[in-house]
Amino acid sequence: IRDGETLQHIGSLKTEMTLSIRQGLLEICKVQGLTVVLLFLFAPRLLDWLGISSYYLPLFYIDLIGVSIQVVFMALLNVFFYLDKRRVVLELCVLFAVLNAGLTLLSMHLGPSFFGYGFTLSLLMCVLLGLARLSSALEDLEYETFMLSR
Repeated sequence: IRDGETLQHIGSLKTEMTLSIRQGLLEICKVQGLTVVLLFLFAPRLLDWLGISSYYLPLFYIDLIGVSIQVVFMALLNVFFYLDKRRVVLELCVLFAVLNAGLTLLSMHLGPSFFGYGFTLSLLMCVLLGLARLSSALEDLEYETFMLSR
């Protein structure tokens, strides 16, 4: 921008950046998916090896999914920090804290078979909202770059 590049060139750089972000998130999802599948398969033996009762398998499974989603959430926050979208990061983090507290209290009220669902569902909702906000932020990138610069 400062060197006088054409709008067309800037647009192509934006396309490359968008593609890079999408590929990065997709790679994270692939690795997390493979990790979840492997840990699902070996969970009974892993808990047995650690001396933990198999009664905890359902909790292990839901928390495993939650932690996997959390890695995607952290990657989204990283992208928003790169784009200098600190307000979006704050909104997502506050939303996660509120949802996690509320849904965890609800799951505690529902009983032990629902433990872990509050954490996982709150992360899932935040990741879905974060993906929508990221898509919007990337669409508006040129406008914000040229019209809202300080």
